[in-house]
Amino acid sequence: MKNGKLVYAVVAVALMTLIALPAFCEDNKQPPVNPPQAIAPTVTPAQGQNTAPAIAAPVTTASTDAIPPAPVSGENAATKEQSIYGEVQVVNAAANSLTVQYYDYDSDEEKTIELVADKDTKIENAAALGNINKSDWVDVTYTTSDGKNVAKSIMVEKEEKEEAAPGAAVMPETKPADAPAEE
Repeated sequence: MKNGKLVYAVVAVALMTLIALPAFCEDNKQPPVNPPQAIAPTVTPAQGQNTAPAIAAPVTTASTDAIPPAPVSGENAATKEQSIYGEVQVVNAAANSLTVQYYDYDSDEEKTIELVADKDTKIENAAALGNINKSDWVDVTYTTSDGKNVAKSIMVEKEEKEEAAPGAAVMPETKPADAPAEE
């Protein structure tokens, strides 16, 4: 009776391990330790033939997790638009360029970039590149061409001024009355 319970316990533990192992491996995205392999049926060998059972190669499937995105190459790499938001450090109207300091979230650091404006560059909230000042904040969309960062659009951020609503009376600032003395 004791041996029967022991065998039952060993079989139960082995079955639970076999059932839990694939789930554990799937959670960790790791292949199972010993993946099951298909065994071809054995045929009675003729004289001089190999008697070992044939084992089929494990079947693998392609996973989209392991496939990196296709790199951008050739003309597409040069014409890919990028955007930055940063503070203007230098404006060189003669060279049609401006230098912007921005935060690069990919590298987790401050960077500085020189951008060139051409005839196709659209500028918002400023009449021309010369009207952009140091310390202005800009949102720039640009492409890289021939080693230069060519601005496609430059939007200058303007501070909002608080204005009174039309027709509203402006109340003069009043000082609080003295508090009554405590008795």
